[in-house]
Amino acid sequence: MLVSITVIAILVGIMLPSLAGVREATRKVVCSSNVRQIGLGLQMFSGDHRDELPQTVFAKNTPGASNPERMIMLRLGESQNDWDGLGLLHDRGYLPGPNVYYCPSHKGENPLAQQGALWADSFGSVLANFQYRGAYVPGQRLNISRLSPFVGLVSDGLASVNDYNHQVGANVLNADMAVFWYQDNGRVRELLPRTSGDANAGVAVSAAWRQIDNANPANTPTSANPPE
Repeated sequence: MLVSITVIAILVGIMLPSLAGVREATRKVVCSSNVRQIGLGLQMFSGDHRDELPQTVFAKNTPGASNPERMIMLRLGESQNDWDGLGLLHDRGYLPGPNVYYCPSHKGENPLAQQGALWADSFGSVLANFQYRGAYVPGQRLNISRLSPFVGLVSDGLASVNDYNHQVGANVLNADMAVFWYQDNGRVRELLPRTSGDANAGVAVSAAWRQIDNANPANTPTSANPPE
């Protein structure tokens, strides 16, 4: 009996890492599906708004004045139903929430279990697990047709290390609405701010976006035309 119990315990110990890997692989697929649905929402929105993407108050029309680290925010919470960025997809009925805006692998401060309860209220900020890149082309609104097809528009959270949902990579939506898996070699995670309130958080998130652009397997050195 003791021998049998020992053998079972050893087998369980061997199998647990594999089971954990299977669960994370499943979560990555669900996350990828959510990012793809957000892409469909952006397509519909831009089709109805002269090719423009949803606006965000965190994208200023002045070089260096944007706050990309805050573009995980869906609702500002400063007035009634003041949805922003990707939150406009929900507000305008293109992509009702909340589930699609959250990654099942998220282990930071903004999980669906906490943020989902806020959606029923008219006031209060709401944050997602996905990073929007709704910056302006200098002097103009951000139009999809002005971007390289291989520039990232939406990614797993980049606002801080804790928002980086999978830690080893990210699902990324390109401007051509294709979704690819960015396998991180550690560079993006090292670039990310410790918290979204860090003094250099905006610079760090912009650098992370450029790293993802450069690693895009569909990209070429001359094709990138990022919105920053």
